[in-house]
Amino acid sequence: MLTARFGPATVKLRGTDVYQKGGGHVKKLLLLAVAAIGGLLVYRQVQSDKSEQDLWTEATDPVPSA
Repeated sequence: MLTARFGPATVKLRGTDVYQKGGGHVKKLLLLAVAAIGGLLVYRQVQSDKSEQDLWTEATDPVPSA
């Protein structure tokens, strides 16, 4: 096994596999950020659709006869 140090990470070469210490945490954090942004976009779209539906409901309400 060949081990080399590059900055804070240790890269170990075992055959053709490359392993990097600490890389999993960055991937998880990136995945969490992408999921949060996706959730925010879905929430904003739902709110926009609700606002538009409320506007159409108000605009098409029957006028009560006096």
